[in-house]
Amino acid sequence: MALKEKDRNRILNYVNGALVYYGIIEAGKMLELVKENLTLQVNKKDFDEIMKEAALDEEDDDLVIDRYKQYLFNYFLGDQEYIIKEQKARTEITYRPISEKAALSALPLEGNSSRNKYTGKLIRFLLNKGWSQESAVERVFDLEIVFNNGASHMELTKNILQDVEFDNEEGVSTLMSLLNDFLNNMPQWILKGWPSWEIFERFEKPKLKPLPEVPFQQLSLAEQGQGKVGRNDPCPCGSGKKHKKCCLGQAAGG
Repeated sequence: MALKEKDRNRILNYVNGALVYYGIIEAGKMLELVKENLTLQVNKKDFDEIMKEAALDEEDDDLVIDRYKQYLFNYFLGDQEYIIKEQKARTEITYRPISEKAALSALPLEGNSSRNKYTGKLIRFLLNKGWSQESAVERVFDLEIVFNNGASHMELTKNILQDVEFDNEEGVSTLMSLLNDFLNNMPQWILKGWPSWEIFERFEKPKLKPLPEVPFQQLSLAEQGQGKVGRNDPCPCGSGKKHKKCCLGQAAGG
């Protein structure tokens, strides 16, 4: 049974939005997600045809779908093998669930706070520094893409600090705080669409051993394994005196 045009568009839009989060994913896995989240019966042949047409479309600026071997990837991704390697290394992490609504809200690509609630705050900071709307939006999107392609947190911080003029140290601190929040809340390709803070909460924190309920207490020498010291025994402090002539009174008084 041939797919209806509206269903083909739903598939196209879902995959496009999901790739904004994932960066790259095996086509077979994406087909599974399409069937699961759109509740559509789609065969591999029809799916491959839709993806092939999307990859050849160079006119739609918001269409990011491209193909690489058995993978579908976001054409803003620079090194497919690097992201594939990083994703495969994180076997304990599952792909972030992306609903149809979430996939649709991934667009527009630039200036969209639905993917990262700190996007707008960072843009507004640049606007207050005299940047134009277009320049601020483009720069924040560039930060997202460069970071997702493997640039370090330190590299991005150094780079943007050079391009913003500051009147005082407070402005520098504010920008660094906003940038930290922006990067920590960004859906990352190497993390299969999850932001770093959520990786900790969902996959790492549950594995941490709980702290002991009883607070740690400093033990006395006797409690540390030397047993009860008699009044006439040598004092544990090593003075050579009997305990009653040395530290016994101090311990009782303390």
